[in-house]
Amino acid sequence: GATFAVFEPNMIGGIYEASRSICDRDTLLAARTESVDTSLGAVLSHVDPSAIATVTAALRKVVEDAPGVGRPLFSGLQNQPWPTSAVAQLWRACEQFREHRGDSHVAVCVAAGLDAVEMNVLTELWLGMPFGEYSASRGWDEVTLAAAAARLADYGWVADNTITAAGTAYRDDLEHRTDVLQQSIIDSLGAELDDIVVHLADWSQRCVEAKAFPPNAFKRAAG
Repeated sequence: GATFAVFEPNMIGGIYEASRSICDRDTLLAARTESVDTSLGAVLSHVDPSAIATVTAALRKVVEDAPGVGRPLFSGLQNQPWPTSAVAQLWRACEQFREHRGDSHVAVCVAAGLDAVEMNVLTELWLGMPFGEYSASRGWDEVTLAAAAARLADYGWVADNTITAAGTAYRDDLEHRTDVLQQSIIDSLGAELDDIVVHLADWSQRCVEAKAFPPNAFKRAAG
């Protein structure tokens, strides 16, 4: 549960224990890779294969070289074998980038003294989501969410379940500090960065249009 940070730990633990009796780890990982390869392959079927190969090669080198210290989810993915297909390799490189940032953000929030529920509530209000909409999906009950909102109100960051100017500034700073922890791997992409961003933005939009990912911008921003 600690690795997943913003999720209610008993929920995560319960799912994990129940899953072990249904499917072993290797079978699950193989099914995960196969399903993504099939679905993402269909979405990107008309994309130039050389573009996918170029982007994947650049991302792969960066994530393979990046240190995993203090980043459990990133390290877990980093230690898995690479898929064989080009599309699945692209996905694996992108999910490593994603979890590298996610682990960095958790580290920043923990260092700032926030607990798991406060991280959730502050983020959802910062994004403009209604109070509890995002946090409840992480397994937290109404009483726990209300208590977290009350603590954030005591800090001056929330009032009437709405983020304050001080809260916005504080959350902006957390995002900036997360960006700082990502800068080394961003810099490693060098001159290729701009082209990679253009390609990934296009391919991400294709996933949304194919209904492989929700169109809700809040969901994409929150993770």
